[in-house]
Amino acid sequence: MRPENTSRVKLIVPSVIVLLLSQVFIAGLSVNSLHKIYLDFLTSSYAVAAKDMARKIELAIRFGKPLEKLLGIDTLFQDSKEKYPDLLNIRMLKPDGQVIYELRPSGPEQGAASVIPSDFPKKNDEKGEKTVEVLRRQEIYHLLVPVQKAGEGWVGTLDLSFGRQLLQARIGVIVGWSLKVLTVTAVMGTLLLLLCLVKFVPFKPDTALPRKRILVLVSAILIAAQILYAGIITNRFRNDYVDVTRNKVMTLAQMIRESVEGLLGKGIKIDRLVKIEFMFEEIIRNTKEVDRISIIDMDGNELYRVAPGQEAASVNPPEVPDASSDAYELLLPLRGQAMPTASVGAAQEGVQGHLRVHISRQVVAGAVRSILLDSLTVVLISFLFSLELVIFLLIFLKRQEPQPVEEQASLTYMLARPVAFLYL
Repeated sequence: MRPENTSRVKLIVPSVIVLLLSQVFIAGLSVNSLHKIYLDFLTSSYAVAAKDMARKIELAIRFGKPLEKLLGIDTLFQDSKEKYPDLLNIRMLKPDGQVIYELRPSGPEQGAASVIPSDFPKKNDEKGEKTVEVLRRQEIYHLLVPVQKAGEGWVGTLDLSFGRQLLQARIGVIVGWSLKVLTVTAVMGTLLLLLCLVKFVPFKPDTALPRKRILVLVSAILIAAQILYAGIITNRFRNDYVDVTRNKVMTLAQMIRESVEGLLGKGIKIDRLVKIEFMFEEIIRNTKEVDRISIIDMDGNELYRVAPGQEAASVNPPEVPDASSDAYELLLPLRGQAMPTASVGAAQEGVQGHLRVHISRQVVAGAVRSILLDSLTVVLISFLFSLELVIFLLIFLKRQEPQPVEEQASLTYMLARPVAFLYL
């Protein structure tokens, strides 16, 4: 093989290896953060159902009915199980962990009945928001929501359980997708690296390689490949979060609609829903993703509205569209007994108004910023590791040149830098 070809191979092969190692490193960091992100995604919809059940149970025991003698709780559990078939079990526990109600008998695979942490009753914040606790016991996740009674405080805990394999299956899907992204970005980076090394690095016999130029080229391509990969992954995380949040709020909105339509079905007029605002206030207090709930009649009049720091009703309410055009807004028709309205179609369908639920832009923006900061941290750590790899590459190239014995020993010690970085 000609000398220049030998030099070219000695440069290109380790450079490509450095690129691939850097891509694998950033992929490993990204995948490592998947568990918490997708656990939050998975439990968000379950938390909505759990809080809604807790609210209904608290309403039942508010008037003195003992928690141990609730009627209809089995039906409540069964309805939630039908909506979320992936749930393994739904239980009501006393503060000491004793099971009061359960959808099905607890098997040994669900762990001990006492899954409640000792500090659980202290975790409700000063605003009264229900704190959802997610615990893992062996292969089972338990989502815990407190049930409280006025004057007595914490009297019970709802326990919704699901299997770890459900989370692993969802993570497996995103890992498979991220591997495809990794392959594409690695191939693109490799082709660009080969092109730049061949075009911009001269290979001449008896001439030292331009290490500064190699440093700039390899570092720039490594950073570009990592930013591309991190950007694609971050965009996927962001879109998934927005979709999950919208689905969570949609589930909540459907539960509100069922409650309101239950009243309308009894003949109560839509403008006579006494104290409906209290239910809305409790929902907003316990659901940070929602910042406004309102009910609008068929003439576009805003009958009820609950939103922190806003008036109870709008002076000039907007007209009700056929469907919400705002991605942060959900609009659902409210049906009850047919009432005379200006709209013949609405009267025939029994539509008396619309429920409008607005998603908090601030909460979504804050979560997206958190995802971006996490991704930026991953890129920074990966960049430092890549820099160590590039230093390793330059040391390797220098070792290929004739060196005095003393300098060879110095270079040998410098080769330990990337290994030390991985250890740290």
